[in-house]
Amino acid sequence: MNYKLNNGKLTLEVSSSGGEMQSIMDRDHVEYLWQGDPAYWSRRALNLFPYVGRLYEKCYTYKGKRYPLEIHGFSTDAEYKAIEVNKEKLLFEMQITDEMRRCYPFEYSYQVEYQLVDNAVQISYIVRNYGLETMYFGLGGHPGFFVPQNGEGELHDCYLEFTDEHQPMEVGLSEGKLRTGKDKIYPLEDERILPLSLSLFDRGAIILRDVGQGLALKSRKNNHGVELTFPQMKNLCLWHIPKKDAPFICIEPWASLQGEEGVIEDIEKQQDLIKLEPQKNYVNTWWITIF
Repeated sequence: MNYKLNNGKLTLEVSSSGGEMQSIMDRDHVEYLWQGDPAYWSRRALNLFPYVGRLYEKCYTYKGKRYPLEIHGFSTDAEYKAIEVNKEKLLFEMQITDEMRRCYPFEYSYQVEYQLVDNAVQISYIVRNYGLETMYFGLGGHPGFFVPQNGEGELHDCYLEFTDEHQPMEVGLSEGKLRTGKDKIYPLEDERILPLSLSLFDRGAIILRDVGQGLALKSRKNNHGVELTFPQMKNLCLWHIPKKDAPFICIEPWASLQGEEGVIEDIEKQQDLIKLEPQKNYVNTWWITIF
């Protein structure tokens, strides 16, 4: 089932399947969110939990026991219950199944909240640990956006402009897209600009760590774009289908990183995972601003 918010500047549509955004449209009916063309990528804006990226041998250990877990966890395909729906807010809660419990042995709730604030979509991930043990998890967003916006120009006319001047580190990846530990500085033009091109993604996703608090997707051909602000996320994944002229790019703020090549991760020891004490709450809020 789909739900809508409209504040006169933006219309947001969200599905109970995956709690996934389906549309972000401005008052001129310009669509900014990728619309899931199955010829390229059939999804639109995944919510990632309780892990982001891949695990070696698709599993991890917790207190000596091995648990299976696919790429990006299981929240992307879950059914969500709308527990609050009004003209200002949509609040969804993931419905936990027995299969999820076999993959992730904690007592918790995972919610995704959407609000429209002026010309921005505010997204909050809310995790509550109901158990008696510390809980370990990763989370992040996985939205796709049209490039170019409004169909004007080509991918190579677009670029990413980071909010802060900095030198992010590119995460070294194996052929299996797992961490190798061989990270290196990723050069930006003037320490802020990353030009886009088809060849940029010939090797697949680009994963950066130590990024600033946000960035904007812009075009040299028009004034439409999107800005992502993610002050609690330290990592960023950029993904476009390799060697295909697909008219979208995924800009994914991540709170953690994928597993290491050749290592079955013990989630109590993986340093970048979020640790949530018993009976505590965790909230991570980020924004997609349309211009």
